[in-house]
Amino acid sequence: MAKGFAMISTNFPLAIIFLIGILIPIIAMRRSNEVCENSIQLENDCGRYCFRIVKPVLDHTRVLQRQVEGCNMNEKSEFISKFEQIERLLLEKFDAFEEAMTNMVESLSDMRPFQKIGAKYYFIENQLPLSWFDAAERCRLMGAHLASPQNKFEYDALKANLHKTYYWLDINSLAKNGEFTSATTGEKAKFLQWQRGEPNNVKDNEKCVILPGWPGNHMNDEDCKKTFYFVCEKGRHMLKAH
Repeated sequence: MAKGFAMISTNFPLAIIFLIGILIPIIAMRRSNEVCENSIQLENDCGRYCFRIVKPVLDHTRVLQRQVEGCNMNEKSEFISKFEQIERLLLEKFDAFEEAMTNMVESLSDMRPFQKIGAKYYFIENQLPLSWFDAAERCRLMGAHLASPQNKFEYDALKANLHKTYYWLDINSLAKNGEFTSATTGEKAKFLQWQRGEPNNVKDNEKCVILPGWPGNHMNDEDCKKTFYFVCEKGRHMLKAH
């Protein structure tokens, strides 16, 4: 008996380990079943909850759909007509805004090479000499015209910004010999300050007026086909016209 008890005592730890090894899988299986059951229940509960939340939205959507379908053709046509009117108005406003912005950008771009001298804006060409006719065309393409001083103040202010060379003005006698007019207005030139001995119309071939940049030198008539530098003029009022 003592011997048998001693054997049981000796093998007791092994028996405990054996029992634990059997019980752990059984407990794990039961817990797993409980988790699965709880998960299924939770999923069902969530589904019912979500459906309760979404159902009013679905019901309201169906009501709106029935209302839209119930609108008569006159109401639909009236709505579409009003929408199209609003759309046209917005497009017109946008087009007007786009045009205004384009004009503003073009105006700023046009003014870039011009410098303000007195109350006017001038582009003084010091790189490319042209004939009087080509110079007039070049100014026109810039939205301007050859310079035409209207009084002594404008004349002196412009001369003070010129290099020591010659520049075409818009004054000429092409229409009538000896009668100097402005190509811009077609009227008699409002201001003339000739160099001594000028105009002399050498060989009856000097019909266009140049302005020397040297101090103390003044207007001179020259052959319109000769090439000189030139001055383009642009007033503020010409920005909108261009």
